[in-house]
Order: sequence, then C-alpha cells, then structure tokens
Amino acid sequence: MEAEERGAEEREVEEREVDVAKASGHFEQKEGDTSAASAALERWREAQRWRRRADAELASVGLTLTQWLVLESARTLVRESGDAVSQTEVSVRVQLDQMTVSQVMRVLDAKGLVDRGPSSEGPAYRIFVTSRGKALAARGWERLNAVSR
Repeated sequence: MEAEERGAEEREVEEREVDVAKASGHFEQKEGDTSAASAALERWREAQRWRRRADAELASVGLTLTQWLVLESARTLVRESGDAVSQTEVSVRVQLDQMTVSQVMRVLDAKGLVDRGPSSEGPAYRIFVTSRGKALAARGWERLNAVSR
C-alpha cells in the first residue's frame, strides 16, 4: 500500500511539474517529438522521481540525499588520502558550492558523523569521518541500491 501511495504522489508531483512547464511555455513536447531537448527533459523528470525515492529511503537512516552525498564524498576522500580532508575538497568532489557543503558538514558534525576541526594551514576545516559516519554511509549505499533496482 505504501508503494502505491508513493507512486500516486510521484505522479501527482510530475503532473504539477508538467502543468507549470506548459503554463510557462517551456518544454512543451509536441506529439512525436524525439528531439534531444525532449529526451533531456524526460531524463530530468526521471532523475527527479529517483531523487524523491532516494530521499524517502535515506530518511529511514536519518539522512537526506545531499547529506549522504557529502558524507560519502568525505569518506571516500579520507580513504583515498589517508588523512583528513578540507571542506573545499569535499565541495569539489560532490560538485556542490562551498556554502552548501559547510552547512551540511555542520549538520553531520552535530549528528556525530564527522569530526570537524580547524586546519593548521589556514581558516579551513579539516574533516574526518567517524566510525558511525562510515557505517551510516554504507547503510545509505544499501538504501540507494534498493531504490535503483
């Protein structure tokens, strides 16, 4: 039943998105249109549906998709470097602006998933992922794999 409700909710959201796009005159797909723009719009819609499913699944482990992406990127970078990493490095890896990563890191720190400390090399934070953060990142992978099937 929950899956049916989620499916109905996703269709309703998609219909609203299409209505907004049509009302604005953007992205109106003509019958039989196979242009690259139409294909790109359909991929975008599918990505939005996936993101909603991913956020719902990750909520079960107490994270949003953005929080998980930042946590997983930090975990990967720390593993690759063998040392703490900067928020800037995480920002570049996850392709989010530094302000967003900073805000997410504060949340992850408050949840005990990362340790943030001042860098000796300037006004940046150095990031370590806690053992709890590593475990939650792994659980996030499991939830995202379930959504992606």
